[in-house]
Amino acid sequence: MIRRGHIVALVLVLACNLAVLVQVAGDRRDPSNAEIWLTERELPLAAREQESSLLLLELAWSGEGGAEGVGAVGTGGDEALLRGLGFDCSMPAEREEAGLFYDAQLPRAAWVALEYEGAAWRAWQQRERDAFASRASTAGAAGETREAMESRLEHASRLVLVDADAARSELLRRYPDRERVLLLPAHVGPSLRRDEGRGRRLVAVILWDGGGQVVVPRSLREPLAGLAERPRDRGGKPKEYLPPRYRALLVQGRRDLLRLAAVEPLAER
Repeated sequence: MIRRGHIVALVLVLACNLAVLVQVAGDRRDPSNAEIWLTERELPLAAREQESSLLLLELAWSGEGGAEGVGAVGTGGDEALLRGLGFDCSMPAEREEAGLFYDAQLPRAAWVALEYEGAAWRAWQQRERDAFASRASTAGAAGETREAMESRLEHASRLVLVDADAARSELLRRYPDRERVLLLPAHVGPSLRRDEGRGRRLVAVILWDGGGQVVVPRSLREPLAGLAERPRDRGGKPKEYLPPRYRALLVQGRRDLLRLAAVEPLAER
């Protein structure tokens, strides 16, 4: 016997799915303002909800901030970025009360810029190699091997979150390349992070409007048939770095919604 609660839950799931599909269909009729080819590195399969018929890909990026922070890439650092968005960053991260001070400041609406295979990505790779060399020079240091590090850099996302601003027009002026840079709506807030060897530092946390996900239409699902999502840790980073199995043409319409225009299989190397 089907309980009323199960029926309500099913109706809600179907309604959400329908709303997403209607939005995507409407956006498909608009001319695009950005088109970027990305691979599974940048658009991994999202975990599927048991009750949902939707197949989703989700944005993933690399950089000092990983899956949460902007990182000090192209913006003068997280603190400068947060100040530019109007946050009070006067409290030193080392102070005991700093956690409460920054947690009390609510996230603010903003626009973020993600750059694909650009200078920020190359700079991030160089910093990772420099950090590896520094660790390797320390007697008795443990960690990943050089081969593992190079594999991680080769197969990690080549999208890097490079900037944020309250005004989309400002980001568009600074990043006019619509085949390399995505401008997306989000909420940004301050938070403290403790890093090994660096103590506590202030980072900018990104909360995606819409979850940073894109729907795979049924007409484009064939190249993804039979593929399972690759395991990721709680921070959203891959547990294992592997060659991408597909690439996809990501299109951003005039309403700033993301949609897929093509999906192609890639031969694993």
